[in-house]
Amino acid sequence: MRLIKSAARAASAVAAALLAAGCAGAGPTPPTPMPPTTLTLNAAADYGAGFDGSYFDGSIDEVIGADGMAADGFADANYVQLRRRDDIPPVYAPQFVAAADADLPDDALIIGLAVNGAARAYPLGILYRRELVNDVVGGVPVLVSWCPLCYTALAHDRRHNDGAPASAFGNQGALYLGAMTWYDHDTGSVWSQPLGSAIAGPLAGATLRLLPASLAEWGRWRAAYPDTLVLTPADDGAAAQQYRGRRPGEGQVVGVAIGEAARAAEAREARRRRIPTGELNAILRRAVREHSPPVMHSRRLKLRYATQPSVDPPGFVVFVNDPKLLHFSYRRYLERRLREARDFEGTAIRLTFRASSAEEAPA
Repeated sequence: MRLIKSAARAASAVAAALLAAGCAGAGPTPPTPMPPTTLTLNAAADYGAGFDGSYFDGSIDEVIGADGMAADGFADANYVQLRRRDDIPPVYAPQFVAAADADLPDDALIIGLAVNGAARAYPLGILYRRELVNDVVGGVPVLVSWCPLCYTALAHDRRHNDGAPASAFGNQGALYLGAMTWYDHDTGSVWSQPLGSAIAGPLAGATLRLLPASLAEWGRWRAAYPDTLVLTPADDGAAAQQYRGRRPGEGQVVGVAIGEAARAAEAREARRRRIPTGELNAILRRAVREHSPPVMHSRRLKLRYATQPSVDPPGFVVFVNDPKLLHFSYRRYLERRLREARDFEGTAIRLTFRASSAEEAPA
């Protein structure tokens, strides 16, 4: 009799919507995958050396044993083992180049991640062949994952609780509820990518902390984070493959989770959203009250008023005393406040700042 271990799952509504909507279609055709690769793991790395990396082709019971633990709600019928573990080899030792040295067109899709002032870009041309990257960004051990079937781009903290050391994660080669799965090198537990939790094995029910990440066009990410580093394929010697694919917002589901509350919506709905002028200016006034613009050249930026002249993507014009006083960090702050206020997560928004005198501001 398999043991059942219950655990609360953060953002379960978002995960359910992603699984139901994001994995429904076949998705775009990826570049030709790399042939299966056998990786030799380094016992001195930050994962344990006790797990032998063996694989199984049958039910989950063959993976964890008939007496193994499974998370609450787990169903064997939803688990399908398709490949050997790490047949799609993850990146365990990522290498990067500066943005200026990255050979990427502006419209290439990347997963962007910024943690503690450090920024990374992970091109989908690489992730279609590797799917997982074990990395450390801003001092935080992270797992960046890409499920081509579901079109889900996620980043997680590799520590499953505050006191645990970071685990390394590999590709389980199985689907659970139609989405990709991982395994951790410490215990061999099986994890669901969209749920961010262990579905079977000794860590069943454990969860990883989800980190804010963006599926973005390279040109936009580079403009927002000019000091970003870019993942290169140098670790396997293969030539870089550019991937443009579907643009962000086309047939995608956006999930937003704050604490225990979660919401999922079609990304195109967010791209067409319009904020009434009065509400837009109220949002910006609150943002300024809570965090004033920095002083530059002995002067401070003053926001007069704002309008939204366009949608798809949403475009905003903010009239200020002098656009030269706008610091790039404050631009990102205002953009974040707009995203939080009206659920623009997962879609590009355009902020334009123009000079205006106080007399021009509407009453």
